[in-house]
Amino acid sequence: MIAALVLVTLLAVGCRSDYRVIRLEAGHASAIRMASLWNDIAAKGDFDPDNAGIQQLWLEYSPLGVLMSASIQAFTFDYEFVQVGFVNYERPTDDRVFISGGISSVASLPSYSLLPAAFVFRAIDEAGPSSMIAWLNRNGSEERFVISVRDLSIPSEAAAYLWNGTSFTNLAPTDDRRTYSTDSVFFVAYAAIGVSPQASEQPSPATTQYRESGGPAYFVVPISSL
Repeated sequence: MIAALVLVTLLAVGCRSDYRVIRLEAGHASAIRMASLWNDIAAKGDFDPDNAGIQQLWLEYSPLGVLMSASIQAFTFDYEFVQVGFVNYERPTDDRVFISGGISSVASLPSYSLLPAAFVFRAIDEAGPSSMIAWLNRNGSEERFVISVRDLSIPSEAAAYLWNGTSFTNLAPTDDRRTYSTDSVFFVAYAAIGVSPQASEQPSPATTQYRESGGPAYFVVPISSL
């Protein structure tokens, strides 16, 4: 498994004009498995799910751990850029999720290494978003929880946890496993509370109307555990 994590160092990004639409029904939000969803997205976009690296991942969950929104950006190593997502804030448990977005060719790829997307989504499924949410500082007023991918080392003063195959355990401030490595998937998560925009402000996306509550926590999932 680790051998498959040999990452490709890529060139600077440049986009082309062609674009293919990706649309699919992903089932009920409460039943979504991210690895399966990624495979379905790849099938619709006609690319290899194991031949792509994550550029950006942003997931929002309800207090019950139900996926409320997702934004996924990835590059395939066949010189394509994938951008898909959905938003379902009203009834995340009951409503069926419809993913939309597209894929387009790019002239070149990022100059930095991208963590394989398939491993990122398997890591989310393996550890479970609810397991991460359980470690966050909460005061009972939180309305959603954000989980995203991190490609930097974890500060020594920050709360950090390591997946041991069955649960998360504390990472000591001096633990070397806080140092970013492509042998693991690094996540950052935080609780968010609603903030009403001022009357003079223009309407903004729902994600901008929430602010962090209680500080972030960091989670490390070794690739060897997947």
